[in-house]
Amino acid sequence: MDKARQNLARQIIGAKACFTSKQIAQIVKLFDFESGKLEIAKFAYDYAIDPQNYYLVNACFDFDHTKESLSRHIDSKRNSVSKGN
Repeated sequence: MDKARQNLARQIIGAKACFTSKQIAQIVKLFDFESGKLEIAKFAYDYAIDPQNYYLVNACFDFDHTKESLSRHIDSKRNSVSKGN
């Protein structure tokens, strides 16, 4: 069930291509499992119009290792942008 939700969420996020971090957090909360939440949170980061507020999405997770994984993903995205990639 989560896989179908993930596919639908990707289609919606990709089609609209501009969400606030608060909206992304609401989408992430629709998933039952941390892995599904994390996958969508990572995917949606590129579509956040206010990435400085992405801490709202990070707050959706229960486990520290998941929060750290999302933080590393965000850091890698920011680093690649600052390097011009």
